[in-house]
Amino acid sequence: MVSILDGLLSRTYCGYYFYNFSSLALRRWHDFSLSSLRLKGEGFYIPEGDINLIYSGFENAYFGKKQYDLIISNPPYGREVINDIFYPDLSGLIIHHWFVAKSAKIIKDKGIIAMVVPQFFLDNVKDHARDIIHDKGVNMLAAYRLPDNLFTNAQVTVDIVFLQKAKTSIKWLITKNITIGKYTKPMNEYFIDHPEHVLGKLQIVPMYDRTGLTCKANGSLRDMLYAACLKIKRLI
Repeated sequence: MVSILDGLLSRTYCGYYFYNFSSLALRRWHDFSLSSLRLKGEGFYIPEGDINLIYSGFENAYFGKKQYDLIISNPPYGREVINDIFYPDLSGLIIHHWFVAKSAKIIKDKGIIAMVVPQFFLDNVKDHARDIIHDKGVNMLAAYRLPDNLFTNAQVTVDIVFLQKAKTSIKWLITKNITIGKYTKPMNEYFIDHPEHVLGKLQIVPMYDRTGLTCKANGSLRDMLYAACLKIKRLI
């Protein structure tokens, strides 16, 4: 029996999700959105189960003892600081860090969190949520860094991150310096150890009033993602 929390789009409409879990014994599906547009689109199919469509911000939700097997999200990105009245220890986190940290509190043992987040979730040297998430027993399964042209209306480097509430031997909590040309910037140790999971070419470029690390397209992202998926080990 599988419980799924989907969406978590508390501020903006970020795109459709299409799933077919007909082979799963679905017990509970909760979907958060501020817009009914979130659920429109051809091919959206969910088998019979306890389906709860919640038009509300994730920050307004109190879960009590509810926990989920799978949490999927493309959360909002930005500098907005969240005040969480239900989880005060998470207050003060920037919105995309907070989304993952709150999810870590409501994921079941062996449950999986799958999110598309800006690179700062893994690369920030300070003001991040990785230690909070790790303290909840949630650790890295795998991550893939994608080029900064993934989204049409925004130039931002993002990571697909898979976390699990289980012990793993994968290092992901700290950053290490990477030097490209004459510049040096911090990058998460996971990508230092797994450069094949960077699906593009790393560059250090001007970014606002400073320089920053980014990932530029270098070949067919579709082909690289397909090849990466073939190497993912089955979870038991």
